[in-house]
Amino acid sequence: PPLATFGFINSILFGLQSLAVDAVKGTQNVGRLPTVPETMQAAVMSGFAISFVAQPIEGVKARLQVQYDSASKVYSGPIDCIRNVVAKLGIRHGLYRGWTMTALCRMSNYAYFGPYELLRKQFGMTSGSSGGRSMLHSLGVSVLCGSLTGVCYWTCCYPLDVVKNRLQAAPDTSPPLYRNGWHCAQEIYRARGWRGFVAGYTPCLLRSVPANAAAFTAYELTMHLLPSQPPALARAA
Repeated sequence: PPLATFGFINSILFGLQSLAVDAVKGTQNVGRLPTVPETMQAAVMSGFAISFVAQPIEGVKARLQVQYDSASKVYSGPIDCIRNVVAKLGIRHGLYRGWTMTALCRMSNYAYFGPYELLRKQFGMTSGSSGGRSMLHSLGVSVLCGSLTGVCYWTCCYPLDVVKNRLQAAPDTSPPLYRNGWHCAQEIYRARGWRGFVAGYTPCLLRSVPANAAAFTAYELTMHLLPSQPPALARAA
């Protein structure tokens, strides 16, 4: 289900972001809080890494979502989809079709973690720390910042996501309907102009606000409840 895959991918992403932040800071600055630019640099790295996990999951989901009725139904479920796609097209041209666009979308996480920490800073707090405020106040700030962060992220990468989804949901034929992401973008523009790259933008934002508010609130709540010091996840100085 979409909710399960969202949680699974995000749990890995937040962990990778923590590791990337430490890598960007270097071993000589373990105790120092990262700056917002360092957070954004780490987000590009973690986004690239998570794309290898996200691509096959999102590819299967995209194929199943365009099965609107019995006439358009090709796969009976996720496992059947994976089995048939790999058998017909292989892993590279099947499950990982559209990976480049997935990587570009995920590397746009600089517009995800960066704005979140920048907004948190304006409220005198950093990730995993309440800044001396009550937990209720801290979580309220997380809801607000997470909501705005979702809007910022999708505004930055939505056209890329449109191309990615079109590539992933294309019929599993050989030769493929689209040669690559650039060819797909050209076809979208030829058919609908620039409006083709923003189709569905408003529903996406309406979904992203509660989803990202919940994601960041869950992270902050977890950091408050853990007995040990939280990892340096995108904490801005």
